[in-house]
Amino acid sequence: MIDIEDLRGSISTAAITGMVGHRDGPLRQDVRIHAVISALDSATWFADATSAEALAGRGLAGTPPEATVASAVTAWARAADGIVVLGASHGDPELDEAPRLAAVLDRLAPGVPIAWQGSDLVPDPHDLLALLPAEASSPATPGIHDPLLGAQPPLESEHGIQWLEFGATRPFHPQRLHEALDPILDGTIHARGRAWLATAPGTMLWLESSGGGLTISAADRWLAAMTPAEHDEQPAERTAMAAARWTPEHGDRHTALVLLVHDGQPERVRDALAAALVTESELAAGHELWRTWEDPFGAWHQDPCAGFPGTGATTGAIDIDTRKEGD
Repeated sequence: MIDIEDLRGSISTAAITGMVGHRDGPLRQDVRIHAVISALDSATWFADATSAEALAGRGLAGTPPEATVASAVTAWARAADGIVVLGASHGDPELDEAPRLAAVLDRLAPGVPIAWQGSDLVPDPHDLLALLPAEASSPATPGIHDPLLGAQPPLESEHGIQWLEFGATRPFHPQRLHEALDPILDGTIHARGRAWLATAPGTMLWLESSGGGLTISAADRWLAAMTPAEHDEQPAERTAMAAARWTPEHGDRHTALVLLVHDGQPERVRDALAAALVTESELAAGHELWRTWEDPFGAWHQDPCAGFPGTGATTGAIDIDTRKEGD
């Protein structure tokens, strides 16, 4: 299965050389992605998007062991300029499971046109042509410093599907966050965002999940952990956003997550995240206390993690030794 971001990256970096009658040069001069059209099966997509199954279990050669079915199907929905849904009864979303699926797609890929088809195994060419945008598709997905819901999807609940926004100006306690991941992932289709971990004071973490699979990685450094020279080299948009939330004690450190929940109980997910934050007394104690805590994210470990009983959820550890981070 091709990853659209890998394909975009290959087009941007690959070169054509040694071709008779063709001048050597970058591939992007001759090839561009005009549109991404994703086709999905209405009978299986939701189950795939909420599972913890490894993609390698589907018999796809060369699949990374950490890749999941959920991450693949949600990534292709998010990357799409048009979506064809196969298997909808008579093409009418009111006659089958499609109302819930439509609610998911409206939030996961807001504004993207959708063609609902019957049980045909091959999309109708006319439907594909109708989905093609007039302009070429955007070159890449939003970055880690961009707004998490920049496409302005619906925020109200529909068929139990709802975006939950969670923000905090206190860091996560590493052990409590680790223990909270199971209830957070259970009932969540997709989540992404920036996180502040008490035991990694210099590192902005990026959390991304699809179904029962989760990755937490070191994405960048907080501006508050940079030297003045490094700070001055950052994009103006980032420094402006950081200034709006800056505090004398902790600078721009914060947590901002968005989670697409499907169980109709966003309060349960919000409560689990809030309970994983450091308490007011722990916040006041500061780094002298935080650096003494055990950190389950501080070293590589195998999936599935033993901390996730019952759901098969997995996690990738942070690719730094957070216990060696300085103040």
